[in-house]
Amino acid sequence: LPRPPTNLTLESSQATSLKVKWDPPTDCNTKPSFNITVHALNSEVQAKMSEEIIKEIETNIFTLKLPEIVGTGEPYEISVETVIQVSGKLYQSSPIKKVFVTKPLPPEKLVVPPADDQEFVWKRSMSPSVKTYKFKIKKDDDKATDFWIHDDIEQKYDVYHQNEVKFKLHFEFLEGVEYKINIYSLIEHEGNWIESEPLHGKVTKEANDSPEVNSNEERKPVITLSRNTTNIKMGRKPSMKRKTSRQHTQNDDFVGSRLSNSSKS
Repeated sequence: LPRPPTNLTLESSQATSLKVKWDPPTDCNTKPSFNITVHALNSEVQAKMSEEIIKEIETNIFTLKLPEIVGTGEPYEISVETVIQVSGKLYQSSPIKKVFVTKPLPPEKLVVPPADDQEFVWKRSMSPSVKTYKFKIKKDDDKATDFWIHDDIEQKYDVYHQNEVKFKLHFEFLEGVEYKINIYSLIEHEGNWIESEPLHGKVTKEANDSPEVNSNEERKPVITLSRNTTNIKMGRKPSMKRKTSRQHTQNDDFVGSRLSNSSKS
């Protein structure tokens, strides 16, 4: 039998595709081909695929197309076998297997609040597996401040029932300064956080120059954006030892905290 491929690695991950690569065996006397099998670890996603994806190819790099929406932010077991033909007969190696994960879909439609409220709103990620979001804010070349938002509500999978996430930001905005905001959908797999592409926004706190404000009235500042309540819990970066939806007990009375290990966005 031929030797199996080695060094199966992930070249790139997108929401609906995985690009994988491997090293072919070097001791084949004939040019090998390869069988690729894809199995979704989530039974509901596997049911959408109808059956395992099986491809026979001659190259050692391949991009796998996976189900939209329900297949995003999900783990898949990829199996690759070496196949050679000798005297008209096909011989297959034992498989090499690894699990890779597609990116979750990003949140959508950021809405900016009044300055005295600072409750930001966005549409939830359409990826069913997403329960956590990272809200990153920074100005100029300063270090970013990260906030983690945990959402326990059951997700709907279509745009007509896409729930909102509401997040009251405890952050001091300076007037006239532009801040960059990135919001990411997150999923956890084997101790690693996998991020979506970001939802971008730029906000500025400005004096309210609306003509509706009487000159004798106090002009409250407003936050402007350049460009249904969920069950939200907020806190520190989630521990990998427990599910994010169970991070805090009922006795937790804080609503949010900035991470001490801030990083540049």
